[in-house]
Amino acid sequence: MGERAEAAPAAIGSVAFEPTVLNRRSAGVRFPLKVAALNLRGSGQVEAIAACLKRPPLDGAGVLLLSEVAWRTRWSGRREVAAELASILGMSFVFAPSWGYRSSHDGSMASLKGCAILSAQPLIDVATPPIPALPHRHNPHRRIDRHAGIVASIVIGGREIKVGVVHLSRGGSPQFRARQMDEYLAGFPSGDPAVVGGDFNTTTIAWNSFALAEVAALMMLRPRRFRDPARYEPLLGRLGDAGFAIDGANVALKPTFTFTRIVPPVMRPKLDWIAIRGLRAVAGSAAVVAPRASVLSRRISDHDLVVCEVTA
Repeated sequence: MGERAEAAPAAIGSVAFEPTVLNRRSAGVRFPLKVAALNLRGSGQVEAIAACLKRPPLDGAGVLLLSEVAWRTRWSGRREVAAELASILGMSFVFAPSWGYRSSHDGSMASLKGCAILSAQPLIDVATPPIPALPHRHNPHRRIDRHAGIVASIVIGGREIKVGVVHLSRGGSPQFRARQMDEYLAGFPSGDPAVVGGDFNTTTIAWNSFALAEVAALMMLRPRRFRDPARYEPLLGRLGDAGFAIDGANVALKPTFTFTRIVPPVMRPKLDWIAIRGLRAVAGSAAVVAPRASVLSRRISDHDLVVCEVTA
């Protein structure tokens, strides 16, 4: 069997922001299932990203949960990153836009950015639950926001598993991110075994250009809060209320964001997460991995990958 498209790619001019889904033959994945999450920061370095994902401990990942995935943006070299990366890795994929950018020439939608799931198993029952979006003040005539997460199903050993990715707001308050998580989880069937991940932006504050002085002060006086944000980020409690666990699936107190090497690791924030329900994290499998194609390569993103193995 060859490739089969379940849904035709969304028209780039469409304001409906329909997801793009393409399924390939099952790779025969079995438990334990390796899951990794990464914010790509709009990168178009498809080959470097693929090389990074082929290195231990990321090699053999059956599910990739990606944020800030570019689709024909100028920054990415007009590449369709989710589709090209899935082709290289031989995986099925779904891409769901959250931002669209109008052409300055005719006002049509020229490029998109959003979330994606890549899977070694075909993706079924794909849904894109909307989440609240903050008003975007920079160039609002050209940028259109339709924020959404992704929920889909895969089948492993005859068992259906829900997989999902969501990218929450950095500029919003912790309470706003909790509201976003509430609305995302409302689109998630209750009780089903599931894995959810992504950039939850658990900064513990509303992180924007006006908060830099506050951030600097907190980094000096209370740096642990950025690596251990549960007390300050109610969204993590919302996950717990929905039956999801983060313990064991994440490396405790390990930051995942490096905006500059000047800031020591002890002061960096933990923004990226994997949460599981009805599954168990394999002991010792959780890791935080720098996004590099090789030891000597430059970083692909300012976020690190988070990875763990889960089993039934």
